[in-house]
Amino acid sequence: MILAWSLPSKRNISELDLFMRCFFILCVLYLSSLQATQAETQQVASSSETNLIQSAVDRARSKSVTKLEILYFPKEMETRVGVTPQLLEEWCFFRISIKDLQYSNVTMKNGLVSALEESAAKKANGNADLRWGCIFYDTSGTRVLALYFNGSGTEGYVDSTPISSNGKLVRFLEKRCASLWK
Repeated sequence: MILAWSLPSKRNISELDLFMRCFFILCVLYLSSLQATQAETQQVASSSETNLIQSAVDRARSKSVTKLEILYFPKEMETRVGVTPQLLEEWCFFRISIKDLQYSNVTMKNGLVSALEESAAKKANGNADLRWGCIFYDTSGTRVLALYFNGSGTEGYVDSTPISSNGKLVRFLEKRCASLWK
């Protein structure tokens, strides 16, 4: 829209005043609609992040998940490229399979679920150098959930969604599994 405006004469001051008031009101309305849209976007993102972790907790707790694989690639080992989820599955030094998660060590499953519940995670960039993985399978052997984390547990993926986390799950895994490879 092209506006042509000339300097008002003394008689037309009220027209300029009216125009500026209308313009100001339109700007305020536009800016407030932008803020409302931004707030809605943040709410949707926040609830989807919560759903992401809650979905992992629900799947880990459900009776349909029967098998768990824990993958580990030593933090101390350097690589020429960052370890991605695919590379972690190929290169892992240790793969612990719990074939019947429902009837295995109860403290392992309860500890795992607690660590997941306490894990605060939000969406992030996907550049983590991964060292840990937890892959959950259902009764038919179909993968239902995959979690991957860097050595400290602060960055990783839930399935293919990049996240940042507080590291509680990795600390639990280190405590429970470290004795197996030392």
